[in-house]
Amino acid sequence: MAPVRVIAVVAAHRPDAQLADRLALVTPQVAAIVVVDDGSGMAPPQADVEFVPLDTNRGIAAALNAGVVRARELGATHVLTLDQDTSLGLDYVARALSTFERATTTRIGAVVVDVINETASLPTWVSPEGIALAPEAIQSGMVVALDCIDDAGGFDERLFIDSVDREFCQRIRSRGWAVAIATGASIEHTIGRLEPLPDGGAYEWHEPFRQYYIVRNAVIVARRFRRLEHEWSRATLRRTLDESRKIVRNGPRRGKHALASIAGLVDGLFGRGGRIPRGLERLLR
Repeated sequence: MAPVRVIAVVAAHRPDAQLADRLALVTPQVAAIVVVDDGSGMAPPQADVEFVPLDTNRGIAAALNAGVVRARELGATHVLTLDQDTSLGLDYVARALSTFERATTTRIGAVVVDVINETASLPTWVSPEGIALAPEAIQSGMVVALDCIDDAGGFDERLFIDSVDREFCQRIRSRGWAVAIATGASIEHTIGRLEPLPDGGAYEWHEPFRQYYIVRNAVIVARRFRRLEHEWSRATLRRTLDESRKIVRNGPRRGKHALASIAGLVDGLFGRGGRIPRGLERLLR
């Protein structure tokens, strides 16, 4: 068996000035880092990373797939996928690899983050070896075996952004791979913007054009896996539509969020993928 070689793949699109600091947390944990510029025209962030520029904005799924191709050329056995705004815990990769090593009977395809912004995840199942398992997880912080990608395929580029990780997790699970949680592995990661509700609760606010992708892709993925994961699909749709209602009722750009949600719902029901239509994107900006 070939020695384990983890290479990080970072999808970037107009990153902020802290990208170099975040990469510095990754460098000692992996064999190499591949940064993919998703069409923003950025310069290579630093000399010691592999840099893959895409000529147009093709979405996070396409950026990750391009990075995986380069990581494979560099001899990767596993890839660590990261967003540009993720800060990795100091022992993250070691915890992820330890989770792979503990699996004697469970076929683990991806190991995912446990603690996000100091909040620990709750496993849905536990494997025979005592490994925490989940039906899905965010993409940032996934350590994925290339054997799994070879079997199940890469990230779905028609989704562009949002639910890319959700679809990938469900697809690999449908082919017999498990999604495992690396207990104690932590990241700091920006997830939307929490806005307060009158009843003391909160909701996650995104720009209207992102709301289109959130609704559309949740509908596409829920419909795609409704036979295999009926209850999960229903819960995903219900949660997404509930969040949409909160944004439309309480947000500062209610009309545009309503338009984004309706358009996303319609396009999701018709299975329309790809980038948001240009005319709609202009209306929502």
